[in-house]
Amino acid sequence: MQNFKEELLRDKKLVRVLAAALIGMLLCLCVLTTVCVQCVCAGSRDEREIVYIGGQLESIEFLEDTYYMSAGSRLSLRMRTQPEVYDDVITWTSSDATVLLVDGSGVVTASGRGTAVITASGDNCSDSVTISVVDEILVEAADCVRMLSEGCDAYALSSAQLMAERLDNCSAEGAENVKDTISNIIAYTESGDRAALEAAIDASGMDDTLCRTAAACCWAYGEQQRCDAVLTFAGDCTLARFNEDAGKGRFPSLYEASGSPTYPFDRVKGIFACDDLTLINFEGTLTDSPKHQDKTFYFRGAPEYARMLPQSSVEAVTLANNHSWDYFQKGYDDTVRHLTDAGVAITRTEQPLTTSVGSRSIPVVMLAASGVGADHSELQRSLLAAIKEHKTDRTIVVVNLHWGVEGSSYPEKWQRDAAHELIDAGADLIVSHHPHVMQGIEIYNGKYIAYSLGNFAFGGNAGANSPRTYILRARLSADDSSAWVDGISVLPCRITSTGTRTNNYQPMLCFGADGDGIYSELIRLGKNIGGADAIDRPDI
Repeated sequence: MQNFKEELLRDKKLVRVLAAALIGMLLCLCVLTTVCVQCVCAGSRDEREIVYIGGQLESIEFLEDTYYMSAGSRLSLRMRTQPEVYDDVITWTSSDATVLLVDGSGVVTASGRGTAVITASGDNCSDSVTISVVDEILVEAADCVRMLSEGCDAYALSSAQLMAERLDNCSAEGAENVKDTISNIIAYTESGDRAALEAAIDASGMDDTLCRTAAACCWAYGEQQRCDAVLTFAGDCTLARFNEDAGKGRFPSLYEASGSPTYPFDRVKGIFACDDLTLINFEGTLTDSPKHQDKTFYFRGAPEYARMLPQSSVEAVTLANNHSWDYFQKGYDDTVRHLTDAGVAITRTEQPLTTSVGSRSIPVVMLAASGVGADHSELQRSLLAAIKEHKTDRTIVVVNLHWGVEGSSYPEKWQRDAAHELIDAGADLIVSHHPHVMQGIEIYNGKYIAYSLGNFAFGGNAGANSPRTYILRARLSADDSSAWVDGISVLPCRITSTGTRTNNYQPMLCFGADGDGIYSELIRLGKNIGGADAIDRPDI
């Protein structure tokens, strides 16, 4: 029995030794695995899932400055933060709990009539929003304005007109001021009066940006009704990760955090809706293939991003630029496939887009070419041949060009000479991009040449060093035998809506003094190259 106990004791000691050895081996294996993973990630970053630790809140911004609510209703306030993921705990407060109650997640309950201020505060930043608890008809009126801001059409305009009539016969407090605001907004279908609109907005307390955006959409709708068709153009749009970086401050991160499927165009899509076709320069790729060219900058977006274009009333893109091939043939083919599957029309080098627009079904041919690093003489010969092939008296030919010098405010002499030759060959309109800044609009032989629209929803830079841009609209007219560009208009914009040089990849319409400044700069740049003293625009 004693020998058995001694053997058992030796066996237990042996088990403990073996267990300790096994644990040691497992620990070593874990360390080696961690080191290997770190080495592999350092050499080939896996971008499929990146987790970022939150930091301190730098800014809080509500999406609207004012709201209307009816008594007893609830509202979940929408805001954006920088950074999108943060460690701070946001504190919510109401200036008057008898009017508004707010919980810890920012859900507001209208508890009584009146006006109160809701404030969201982090450790070092805060923002406030004014909310009025009013009669239900005023809430409906605010919804009418919001509908106009998302795109004016016959139904939205009729709804707003009926609302103005209802308010005219309403005794609710504030009804007259709200009626005046709506009346001044819909007046922009004809012309509009900036001073009258500003006074009405101030008196009603309605959201300033929302009301002005609604007025701009009414203006765009009115312009469309006064001609046979409208084409809209915007500049460089890069909806992608930057050099495989999808993290903090980059487009994919902000897009996901926004919760909006149309995030980059949310502040301008109402204008895009008031036309017959919107075309942007789509500068990047939509692919899951990570293999990229050996170049300084390369852009790759998720395939599902294609859907945000038609949802934002963007019907067409040009892929003739220096980033469509960032991910080789595979990336280019994927981009074409995903855009096509989403219903987006494409114009490419030597593959024009042919369509018809407006009630008169005006034939339009969109040609496109990239002159960045190209043989300009060969490019010119190709474009001249394409213009002569497609141009007829009844066909509008638009040439989309990606060319010029980055950062330059003026086109090169060779560009102007080439553009003149294209116009002489029959082009009706030339729209250009690539310099990433605005350049002027020239009038040559009665035709318009926009040398650079600048950036637009541009994910290629986290900073907005050249934030000024504009939306270009071309009015088309036609009779039984011919069609022509009847004129153009512009809407001043900024490429970011942060109010700073931080780029949130969400361009915004600019009004008041800010819009005046952008418009004046565009006119000044055009005067040096034979541009007009004035271009149509909404005075808002």
